[in-house]
Amino acid sequence: TEINALVADARRRFRAAGIAQDEAALDARLLAQHLLGWDAARLMTHGDERASAQFQQDFEGLVARRVSREPLAYITGSREFWNLTIEVTPAVLIPRPETELLLESALEHFERSQAIRILDVCTGSGCVAVGLAREFAKAAVTAQMAKGAPLRTVGEPDDIAYAVLYLASDASKFMTGQIL
Repeated sequence: TEINALVADARRRFRAAGIAQDEAALDARLLAQHLLGWDAARLMTHGDERASAQFQQDFEGLVARRVSREPLAYITGSREFWNLTIEVTPAVLIPRPETELLLESALEHFERSQAIRILDVCTGSGCVAVGLAREFAKAAVTAQMAKGAPLRTVGEPDDIAYAVLYLASDASKFMTGQIL
């Protein structure tokens, strides 16, 4: 069976599960790309290749999860946000495009060269903290996670250069200062 045929079948199954047509097509393609480690161009040019038995088995497992309406980001373990790849798990909310409005608002209110202090309370995936740290090079960014939440690196390895400090603490403790 060709990779493209498996992707087309997944798209049909997603539509039958009530997933919108555009989303079904995108999700089927992204699941295949995720498993293969390919970009869209490679899938387009090599999708007529025969799928390995391992790919077919693994792809079927991912398709079944999506048919049951598990979010794509939880299946792949990542989501794009502000041109960053952010790690997501069911323990955090999936970054939404609307969340990028927070970063846009910060860019409207502050100069990128300002040495501002930023506190991201209940950071979850850390997308806001990492995005702001990327935009405001002189900022001191603290991302607060729920008490007892594991401290972990988010996003791509280069994001470590953004020097985001993660704290696991009680959400009842807040910083005072200018609030956006």
